[in-house]
Amino acid sequence: MPRLENTLLGVVIPVLLLLLISPVWQKDAFPGQLYTTIDSYRRYLKAYAEYQSESDTKVSPYGSLLAKFQRCVREDTNLFDNWLGYLGEPGQKGNVSETIVLCCRASNLILRQLTSLNIRVQSPEIKDCLNELYMALDSLHQLCERLDACRYSESFYDFIHDRKGRLYNKINQVEGAIQHTGLKGCLNAISSISDEMLK
Repeated sequence: MPRLENTLLGVVIPVLLLLLISPVWQKDAFPGQLYTTIDSYRRYLKAYAEYQSESDTKVSPYGSLLAKFQRCVREDTNLFDNWLGYLGEPGQKGNVSETIVLCCRASNLILRQLTSLNIRVQSPEIKDCLNELYMALDSLHQLCERLDACRYSESFYDFIHDRKGRLYNKINQVEGAIQHTGLKGCLNAISSISDEMLK
């Protein structure tokens, strides 16, 4: 009987330890991280809109807005780190890696637009761009809902991969015009990239 107990313990303990220390595969974690990143962008843009609409009363202090922006930067970094982690996984697939890189580029481009907005938070020009601000916020909200619906699905990579060509072209188009855009251009870029991921 002691041999049987030792044998069972010898099997159960390594299996339990393997379950505890096994890595979270980045391929499986990426859709959730993309959702979290886009949601942080949406929350920042929502706080930005509130800050602009309540700028006379300053109900939404700039420190809170800055904290939300810093979270956006952290989440975008986590998204890129997720891709780097995927490169170290065994059994990589080319289309999955390509999809992850494309999503990282789109996310980083949105973050660059948010950075431009954050720099110009006190600009009087923003009052002329409120319509674009709310359209960008709505686009991010719809993208969050779509990503939330498919982030646990096996079809996530197919969903993004089907839009690969159009999204790649949109990213290149926005990157080409990035130096020549004002606040309206930044907000329109956020909307167009978010909308392209939804189509």
